[in-house]
Order: sequence, then C-alpha cells, then structure tokens
Amino acid sequence: MQLETMTVQELKQAKIYIEYELPGKLVSEAVNRLLEVGLSDQTKIGRLRVTKQQRLYGIIEGNVFHAIWWDPLHQIYPWEPPNT
Repeated sequence: MQLETMTVQELKQAKIYIEYELPGKLVSEAVNRLLEVGLSDQTKIGRLRVTKQQRLYGIIEGNVFHAIWWDPLHQIYPWEPPNT
C-alpha cells in the first residue's frame, strides 16, 4: 500500500490513519516533544500505521501530513487490548 498516494479520507477508511485527543495516553516524552517543537497548542495528533508495530505520528494541515516522530516499537501511544 502506498500511503503517499492516498487521501486522508482513504487512509481513515482503511483504518491506517486515526487521530487521538491530546494529551490522551501519550507518553510524557512525546508530550514534552510537542512542547519542544512549538506544537503545545495542538488538540489532536494523527497516527499512520505503517506496519503491524511501526507508527508515524504527526499533524495534518489540509492534505499534508507533517511528521513529528517515528515510533518503530509502538511505544508513544500505548494500546491495551479490550477486556484486559
């Protein structure tokens, strides 16, 4: 799948892109990173699922995804399976 050729709507429909409310479950290091790069005013962060484990986080402005950090081990926004 070539993410760069897909629209935001296509990414959402394919469940490749989702948005999280901030700060939500972001680890503290990620919240601090938003402060460092001047994005403390953001209310949402987007996540692209690149592989089963790898994620790319950033902000969408219009049709442009601005990458903020790479999460190769799925550690920035921990996920807990339902019923645990």
